[in-house]
Amino acid sequence: MDPVSENQVEIDSEQHFDWAQSWKASLPIKITSIVLWGIALIGFAIAVIILWDREQILEEQFHGNADRIAYEVTNYSYTNKHTDEELRGYILPFLQQHDFQALKITLLDRIIEIGQYQSDSKTILRDTPYIVTLPKQNIIVQQAILTFYHTDWSEILRTQQKTLLWLIVAICLLFGLFLTWIMHKVVTQPFESLVNATLSVADGKLDTRLDTGRPDEFGQLAKFFNEMLDHINEQQEQLKVALGNAHESTKAKSVFLANMSHELRTPLNAVIGYTELLIDDAEDLSQEEFIPDLKKILSAGKHLLGLINDILDLSKIEAGKMDLFLEEFEIMSAVSQTIDTIKPLAENRNNNLIVNCPDDIGKIESDEFRLRQVLFNLLGNACKFTSNGDVILNIYKQGIDEDECVCFEIRDTGIGMSSNQLKKLFQAFSQADVSISRKFGGTGLGLVISHKFCQLMKGDVCVKSELGVGSVFTVGLPVKVQS
Repeated sequence: MDPVSENQVEIDSEQHFDWAQSWKASLPIKITSIVLWGIALIGFAIAVIILWDREQILEEQFHGNADRIAYEVTNYSYTNKHTDEELRGYILPFLQQHDFQALKITLLDRIIEIGQYQSDSKTILRDTPYIVTLPKQNIIVQQAILTFYHTDWSEILRTQQKTLLWLIVAICLLFGLFLTWIMHKVVTQPFESLVNATLSVADGKLDTRLDTGRPDEFGQLAKFFNEMLDHINEQQEQLKVALGNAHESTKAKSVFLANMSHELRTPLNAVIGYTELLIDDAEDLSQEEFIPDLKKILSAGKHLLGLINDILDLSKIEAGKMDLFLEEFEIMSAVSQTIDTIKPLAENRNNNLIVNCPDDIGKIESDEFRLRQVLFNLLGNACKFTSNGDVILNIYKQGIDEDECVCFEIRDTGIGMSSNQLKKLFQAFSQADVSISRKFGGTGLGLVISHKFCQLMKGDVCVKSELGVGSVFTVGLPVKVQS
């Protein structure tokens, strides 16, 4: 787009914006503006019609008065023997009575002028011949042409126009204010009451009520509004009861799971311990045929113990009984222990486990055990859902001073997730897909627990993923956790 077009678009958008802004007035101002402008237009049309009609009336009066004076001239000439001066003396009062300045009578041999006229006077030529009798002659008649000089009625109209316009403006203004007041009482006031009541409800004041005494639609609207609030209050009371019951049920469930997990761990630890003793005895007694089965029992027992520990951790978190043990420790020390634990799983899936961490990464004050648990869960998932690929752990710092945090970025080249599957993450007892659960197993608690641990340590975990490409989980924790 050339600069001229860009400027033109910018100017047009500004004009459109100004018009939109100018119309963003309140409802009373809009109604008042519409009423006053409408009345002003109607008043202007009425004034134009009245002035035009007044002009027609003045012109008709002029012609009627001219006809009367012409009749007097004709009648006086027929019935009297007169001189020019006598004719002037007789006709002059008629001229003055009807606002004529002068009359010129044109005869064959002379011109008789009655009165005096100004050069700016409006001239009306009476081209109709009138029969008049010449002075001092009884029988001789001749035709005469009468020319009338009248004061210009445009000045009269101008004065009447000013008076009329001021009168119309005053009437329109008073009528507009009265109509605006009526509109305010009938329309805008109920709207304002409804808006204020809605704002009060939005602020949580559900005891707000409207006056239902009006017999019109606003009264019905106020009635429905009040009934809606009553219904909302009833629903909120029901929701409070249901929420209380849900909290009690959740608490009971968490307590039950915690108790059951604890009760299950005690005998399960005994099974694992005795299995390890049996393996040692079998090795000492050279009874190799029993060792593979015993190792399977040991592996299954440890797997079951891990699931029970996850359930116990989630139950403690939901019950609000999970405590952090804050201490200062080396970041690489915690990461190395986690990597050593996760290496067998990566090798079992033929994955390359890569760690990128600067030598001066330093220390962090947090819960070391929970951090290792989070990294173990995320790295374990990355290795589990990746085969013959890469699992990369990038560690770096960002921010300064009190806002400084440590980021643990876990990248994999595994199966990835779609946008719909991402919506189901961090939900207890849920996996991204049922087929994944069947193929890879698991309860879906690892990510939930990791997410809640990060929140307990004043951090967070986010994820980006693309189906068939891989996933990136990023854990951000502050360098110093405030308990």
